[in-house]
Amino acid sequence: MRGNIATIKFTKMAVISCSISYDIDWFSISGTVTDGEEHYDLSKLLHTSCGKSYVELKDSIIFIPDTLNKVSKYTAENEQIHVPKRDMWAVHQVASAYQVDPGDYLQKFSDFEEYTAELGPKWENALRSYQKAGVNWMLNLYKNHFSGCLADDMGLGKTVQAIAFLCCNGKCSNFPDIIVSPKIVLDNWVNELKKFAPNKKFIKAYGSFDFSCVKQEDIIYITTYDTLIHHNEAFSNISYDSVILDESQYIKNHHTQRYRALKSIHHQFMLALSGTPIENSIEELWSLFNLLNPGMLGSHGVFIKAFASISTDKEQLVRLQKIIAPFLLRRTKEAVLKDLPPKEECRIYCEMADTQRFLYDTLLSNVRNEVQTKSSRYRIKDSAMILQGLLYLREVCSDPMLLPPEIRSMTPCDSCKFSLFQKYCKKIIDGFNKVIVYSLFPRVLRKMESWCQQQGWNTYYIDGTTNNRQNIIDDFEAAQQGVFLISLKAGGVGLNLTSCQYVLIYDPWWNSAAEQQAANRVYRIGQDKPVFIYHFLVKDTIEEKIYELQRKKSDLSSNVLDDLNPSSRLSMEEICKLLL
Repeated sequence: MRGNIATIKFTKMAVISCSISYDIDWFSISGTVTDGEEHYDLSKLLHTSCGKSYVELKDSIIFIPDTLNKVSKYTAENEQIHVPKRDMWAVHQVASAYQVDPGDYLQKFSDFEEYTAELGPKWENALRSYQKAGVNWMLNLYKNHFSGCLADDMGLGKTVQAIAFLCCNGKCSNFPDIIVSPKIVLDNWVNELKKFAPNKKFIKAYGSFDFSCVKQEDIIYITTYDTLIHHNEAFSNISYDSVILDESQYIKNHHTQRYRALKSIHHQFMLALSGTPIENSIEELWSLFNLLNPGMLGSHGVFIKAFASISTDKEQLVRLQKIIAPFLLRRTKEAVLKDLPPKEECRIYCEMADTQRFLYDTLLSNVRNEVQTKSSRYRIKDSAMILQGLLYLREVCSDPMLLPPEIRSMTPCDSCKFSLFQKYCKKIIDGFNKVIVYSLFPRVLRKMESWCQQQGWNTYYIDGTTNNRQNIIDDFEAAQQGVFLISLKAGGVGLNLTSCQYVLIYDPWWNSAAEQQAANRVYRIGQDKPVFIYHFLVKDTIEEKIYELQRKKSDLSSNVLDDLNPSSRLSMEEICKLLL
């Protein structure tokens, strides 16, 4: 009986080398596969594989690595591998697997100086040189069908650059544009459009607006993030040419309704505006780019795994910088505004009197006992108790009157920091100046307001419940003297306070980026006097540790952004380090 004789094929370890270049509309991948003494063209092998994970050659089988298999679908009849720009992540994976420097193939892609838009006399006169460069950067992304983030330092005119882009982009369609912002800066967009683009038709889609009127027409809609959620069906039923996201740190969490609402919006181009694109953690960068250029940084899990050690791994940091560099533009005040006056920033320490120190130490001892008696896996209930204790410690530092009556009555005492505030305010106001004071606690601000009014000074107040913000801001800017009391959370956006030179940061905040945003509301275009920013701290307390935590987290943001160019939700481990 005669049987069939099978042909035995051997698998071999092939050596693969790759190179990547950028052409007009795609990335080209080429390379060589060496199998023993045989050399094969990479594109030919991928074309032959027809998407399979292997290719049969003579007496051997060569397996195709997954990273290359993903781009095999882009091999053409001429056996060239042209990967479209939208699948850039696949290109980056090939580069990573075969040690190709992303800078090699992104160099030409990111060279936006080649295209210079005709902005016209109006914008040529209205924009500074770095702002013109910013508009050209946006226009090049737009023409290349990519989205991006303008991450200029606060006060450099991101709004006017975005408006110039909308006026000069020669739209790809007759679709509407949409600007999405926090509520507190909504009217600022209305005012800026009236000022810089009076011929542009726009509608404020907010409040009593009839959302059934949202139509496919050449118009600019201005709305808020929360309005987008509540009327998502109306907004998502049409397509947009450009979507502008102001203060895009508002959508840093990809699990939120805001984020999902934006994901449902059909658009051709998206521009994020934020002076702090990394407020919390590197994960926020993925969330942002997953909106701007979906898939460019891979899946969430792949990204986190790839850049988990970015704080300590220089190679990971450099690799991420090269990937995002063409799509994130950041300029600092120091780099582009040579005419800004000097800025002095320093910490001012005060010491608790014996009674306040006794109250603080007693609370600290109780909280430490709570931490040390818990296992390393903190239960939700335990975490809440520890966080409450942490709040009490911060309140003692700010002003003991913030504590619950049953706690503060144990040891009645005054606030050393409030005394420091009184001393500095008197010194500043007596010099015929104005001062801005930020605090986390509205009750403390109201106490300050009452004291300032007793001195006969003009007082101005804003917190999260204030509705007529702009009127109050305008009154302060027009005044010759006065104290502006602002809650730190309300002061991060929508303020231009260049008539003032002095800022007091009464309480340190976990989020160094938000604290700096608030402080620098006086240090921006239009400021022509030296600026003095004082951070009040109580010596030998948790406030000093908060500043150390800020420094460590801001290093991550600086490393990722400043070289082109966070304080995260505190983990329980970080909280315990503050307390122990």
